[in-house]
Amino acid sequence: VIVGWILAAGMWTLPGHAATFHVSPQGSNTPPYDTYTKATPRIDVALLAAGGYGDTVLVHTGTYSIDTSIYIPRGLVWTGVNRDSVLVNWTHTEHEVGILSRLLGNNEVSGIEFCYPMGSGFNDNVLGVFGYSADTVIVHDCRFTELQLSLAGATQLSILNNEFYY
Repeated sequence: VIVGWILAAGMWTLPGHAATFHVSPQGSNTPPYDTYTKATPRIDVALLAAGGYGDTVLVHTGTYSIDTSIYIPRGLVWTGVNRDSVLVNWTHTEHEVGILSRLLGNNEVSGIEFCYPMGSGFNDNVLGVFGYSADTVIVHDCRFTELQLSLAGATQLSILNNEFYY
């Protein structure tokens, strides 16, 4: 009985249980958002639905608005299909926060343009796209427009092939 219980418990941690959650303006907004046709139009909904180690939130072509800080669960990958076709506008009216206020570690973010469209020019009152993080964080192939990339607390940080426009 104990051996059977150990084997059954081990099933929950076997590799290959990671899921992909889709975001698209053309999706039907049907949980669990596991295909392009069932995609949610809201990034925050997909991030909340995901949350498991190795899960991916795949953002398809479109313009998205985020008006609140988002927490990225440990081990989650957040990727856009291409930084030239996925735009995330930060529309929060309060300063001193970032689009992603907390990456909880072992995260990867790629293929997205993050933009602060309010006002003209760089706003140094906005702390940046990313706030506090932990463990390993990889940010690559993104574009940051009128926003700073600010990562604090990452023990292993890789920033590769990003573009910055102020």
